Amino acid sequence: MNFGADDYLTKPVANLDLVQAIETRVRRSEQRVNREFRADFSSVEPLLKLGLTPRAAETLLWVAQGKTNSDIATILGITESTVKKHVQEIFDNLGVETRSAAAVRALEVLNSSPPA
Repeated sequence: MNFGADDYLTKPVANLDLVQAIETRVRRSEQRVNREFRADFSSVEPLLKLGLTPRAAETLLWVAQGKTNSDIATILGITESTVKKHVQEIFDNLGVETRSAAAVRALEVLNSSPPA
């Protein structure tokens, strides 16, 4: 099953069982294809639920969009040193060690489509 198999049937297989298994597999496949990823970057509100301060949540919003510390400092009107402090707070609160891991966590929270 770890190598790509979604299901299996043992022989002998009745025609009805085979058809039902195929229909089930097709439905699962369609559900996966129809899932959309739609991160909503319009508000920091969802990120506040992670236990971040409003400014750290704002910083994480920009980190999740791939901005550098320098970019974030310019956008928020603060120093790069302050951004670094917010990033460290984000790492500590989320229990992550990299910007990428923090960004993934933010994108999970900001994804507006329901999990399958």
